[in-house]
Amino acid sequence: MKTCTHFIDAEIVDGFWKPILDANRVAGLRTIYEQMETTGRIDALRILWKPDGEAPKPHRFWDSDIAKWIEAAAYAVGQKYDAELDQQIQHLIHLLEEQQQPDGYLNSYYLAVVEPEKRFTNSLMVILILTTWPSSNRKNGLQIFSGAMSCTARAI
Repeated sequence: MKTCTHFIDAEIVDGFWKPILDANRVAGLRTIYEQMETTGRIDALRILWKPDGEAPKPHRFWDSDIAKWIEAAAYAVGQKYDAELDQQIQHLIHLLEEQQQPDGYLNSYYLAVVEPEKRFTNSLMVILILTTWPSSNRKNGLQIFSGAMSCTARAI
């Protein structure tokens, strides 16, 4: 009988993959986070964009870019704890919590750029995969996901 090991419980120590994973954790994820700050993706979560402002106009997929980064960072933190990455994950989760509407809706583009009444016209849903995030705040991300799912179900 075969047994399965959760990837978080597996330690990669070979000479090929370990340096790549370490470089991703140490440099890659930090660089991507900095780019999300530079391009306005993180600020877009604050829903402060105005047509006459200087901030970059949010794009409808920016929230999913952030969600993908959270997923990658969560996997990295799950493999080897990194306080800075964990803090960045928690910061983004906090911004997503603040943005999420009472009915569960979550998309900064439709909340900031398009009229709120058009917010259900998009097919994009930000899905946060936080199953590997070893933090007591994991429940916050799952609550955001749960709210988004119930919001989508009501919209259908």
